[in-house]
Amino acid sequence: MPVNLQTTNKVLIALFFKNESPYFCRNISPYIMENSNEPASTCFYVIGLSYKKADAQLRGEFSLDHTAKTNLLLQAKSSGVESIVATSTCNRTEIYGFAAHPFELIKLLCDNTKGTVEDFQSVCYVYKNSDAIQHMFRVGAGLDSQILGDFEIISQLKLSAKISKKHSLLDAFLERLINAVIQASKRIKTETKLSSGATSVSFASVQYIKKKIEAISSKNILLFGTGKIGRNTCENLIKHTKNEHITLINRTRNKADKIAGNSRCLQKTTANFKKKLSNPIF
Repeated sequence: MPVNLQTTNKVLIALFFKNESPYFCRNISPYIMENSNEPASTCFYVIGLSYKKADAQLRGEFSLDHTAKTNLLLQAKSSGVESIVATSTCNRTEIYGFAAHPFELIKLLCDNTKGTVEDFQSVCYVYKNSDAIQHMFRVGAGLDSQILGDFEIISQLKLSAKISKKHSLLDAFLERLINAVIQASKRIKTETKLSSGATSVSFASVQYIKKKIEAISSKNILLFGTGKIGRNTCENLIKHTKNEHITLINRTRNKADKIAGNSRCLQKTTANFKKKLSNPIF
């Protein structure tokens, strides 16, 4: 079945708004926003940055590890935010939540990362109400991914929602919205061919190497970094190249040791980096 991205996007939004109660939507649906005489005290926003405008170094400045994400949620709760979800991957960092002004969410992000407001403003995007909802559907559907159809963000969205709920920062609207995005993502996987090709950076990288490098199974491969993408890349290298000469290098040795032990790869410290580069894959 051929994929029409414009049609797919409209279907995603319809999945959420179909049979939705206007009161449940808290003035978010276009109908309520146009017909309500009572101004909403808060609006639903998403603020974020992604690979589209921010390079890897700048994205790193705004990345949120588990501790930073927890601190962000605690600060949000103390400042009166009632519902918020923060996600952070190698390709994007986003905050979804209700606020009187998007700067409230921007401040939370900058207060809990190394990034500055000035840097954020140079590469950011801000969406409000129905546009924010549409953006979440696009992200969850893999339409906004670096590789079209990459659904890895869904697992991050689930985890982020779970953390927010643990801190009582996931209201009925946002929880139902995220569940709708997850269901839409599942339908796209099963009812379209959007995910039939290379649907993750790690898988696409391995496929690229296989096409460009002859006799890949006999080459020495050095993999730097054992974060989520590093782990997935390692698994794909082992599975698709049958290579037994893979070396992992990571700043934290314990993480690399664990992955190396499970995959029978070699593990080296960052001190060995220059030495290993003298005998690269090529």
